[in-house]
Amino acid sequence: MNQDAVIVGSGLGGLCAGAKLAKSGKKVLVLEQFRIPGGYATCYNRKNITFEVGLQELDGFDEYDVKKTIFTELDIFSRVDFIRLPGVKRYVLDNKNIKLHCRRETSEKELCELYPEDTRGILKFYKVITAMRDELCRLPMKRARILALLPLFPILYPTVTRYLFTRLGPFVEKHITNSQLKQILLANLFYFHNKINDLSLLYFSAGQGGYCRDSHYIKKGSRELSNALCSVIQEHGGQVICRAEVSNIIVDAGKVRGVEYQQNGETKTVYSSLVISNISRQNTMKLLPSSRNSLKQQKKAEKKSLSMSFTQINIAFTVNLKDHGVDTYQTFFTEHSIQNLQDYQDQIDGDYDIRPFVFTDYGQIESGLTEKGISYAVVLIPDEMKNWRQLEGQKYKDRKEDVSRMIFKRLEKVYPGITSHIDFFEVATPKTMMRYTKNPEGVVYGLAQKPLQSGIFRPGIKSSLKNLFYASAWTYPGGGFTGSLWSGWSCAHEILK
Repeated sequence: MNQDAVIVGSGLGGLCAGAKLAKSGKKVLVLEQFRIPGGYATCYNRKNITFEVGLQELDGFDEYDVKKTIFTELDIFSRVDFIRLPGVKRYVLDNKNIKLHCRRETSEKELCELYPEDTRGILKFYKVITAMRDELCRLPMKRARILALLPLFPILYPTVTRYLFTRLGPFVEKHITNSQLKQILLANLFYFHNKINDLSLLYFSAGQGGYCRDSHYIKKGSRELSNALCSVIQEHGGQVICRAEVSNIIVDAGKVRGVEYQQNGETKTVYSSLVISNISRQNTMKLLPSSRNSLKQQKKAEKKSLSMSFTQINIAFTVNLKDHGVDTYQTFFTEHSIQNLQDYQDQIDGDYDIRPFVFTDYGQIESGLTEKGISYAVVLIPDEMKNWRQLEGQKYKDRKEDVSRMIFKRLEKVYPGITSHIDFFEVATPKTMMRYTKNPEGVVYGLAQKPLQSGIFRPGIKSSLKNLFYASAWTYPGGGFTGSLWSGWSCAHEILK
């Protein structure tokens, strides 16, 4: 079998690259080791409910958003129904339980009224993150063109230039004095990373600046987006094969020539003029023939800092929570007071009875995930593999039960009686994420978005090995749905140039 492009993995980066290439006339084959495509952009069914794997809210869709360009060209808007999310969120603090708007103009006004002593800092915060996000969206699609423009960056992209090496924690500490306000502004920190003082302000702004504009959910779940991208590939003559795990990348005379993969106990070979890796660089290196260079590249990849993982509790309720006190799509729990951001970091790294989390009730919108009259919700908790690695068998099950009890106790304090309406629930940990995706340490955003692993400093799309490319959260610009789609789109443009 001969192909123009073989894509290893079917996450959003790989599917986006495959869809663009297929629509441009390339013969594309996507190989996915799991039984369904999508990576973290998928769902699974339990009884009469569709459980969401990875999406709570999708940022943007404003005039600056790169996804609008991608989805328009690939005809995604006619295939997928995007639901605009309510613009109000609830924040549970140590002595406050408040609802706030999340769109920029209204949010600025409400926060300035609540914390007038920090008015100047609030305006500065929103001005910087939205300006930086808009400048990032205006960057050329190809990384090489961005590098060529570096001398003109202070003129073309002044905010990005000024804050290129800035970390989120010090920026917030400099401009915001009220500790409670810091918790509000950083409530969804773990949509990006779990280390406040490591996270690049640039990457935080790329996402948070989009959420300040607008946010959406995908009706019937994120798998609808993955399925739509698969359809584009298939409609243009390509294939997406699941339960097909790549075991080797074929290299001859210094060039990638194709792959070998396992399916139904058989080894199959497909030759291709190029291979796109949608998996981690560490795992990609293991597929290459052993050589001094591949071992060097593997060691280099292993030295990079990894992002975070999650513990996720999927909860099916017997009632619609709208009728039982829950009145916002998302509730952010940061109910323990802090004096400074180190205290907040200690909570993030602490046990689950104090760790911040977000409660997302899909029953607040017409999500298409459940029957009418009932709710499905998710608790998302920032986590790391080290908290679960040594647990096996019954000890692992017991710990999941312990974590669930701690979280449910906290939910009860805010929404009395809510746990009495639970039908059933499931707990996924970093070990689950690793088993499902094979990502090192079960991470969800690829490499950690530190200043020197973010933006132009993130690993590029082209490999040092000819005909091998990367398109995923692990490469430029990387991380999250938008970053992964952008990576795939950039990869396809690099190949088609």
